[in-house]
Amino acid sequence: MYFRLAGKSWLLLLLLTVFAGGCKKVVEETGLIGICPTVISTDPAAGAINVATNKKITATFNEPMDASTINASTFLLYQGANPIAGIVTYTGTTATFVPVNPLAANAVYTGTITTGAKYPAKNALLAIYVGTLNTAATQPLFSTDPVNGTLEVPPYKL
Repeated sequence: MYFRLAGKSWLLLLLLTVFAGGCKKVVEETGLIGICPTVISTDPAAGAINVATNKKITATFNEPMDASTINASTFLLYQGANPIAGIVTYTGTTATFVPVNPLAANAVYTGTITTGAKYPAKNALLAIYVGTLNTAATQPLFSTDPVNGTLEVPPYKL
């Protein structure tokens, strides 16, 4: 009986050590210490409305990431279930997603950064980051000069 209890205690201690140490860094740094990488801000902010259709989307992390893990497979943008093609770059602590084509007007988009994004010591993001944004509606054309349908318009008005 004692042997079984001792075996279970050892296993419990091992599991606690693995879970507690999963995001500890080998070398401590100044600033945010001993935590898993996470997204601390985005531009536009999650839930933003009336976002320009030519907006670059950025995500800032709490610490420098492994640039090779910040790419089009880990920083994604969707309109519904449709993936949006874009170019992903990374500098400092900020990743940038630039859509290949302008976003559709008056549409909802969902941005995702997966746990494939990692800190150089290979610690993954603590959780998948998901945020949404709504693009602005197209601006209506209020007037034209000359007025639509006008006949015999001088050439300098065309």
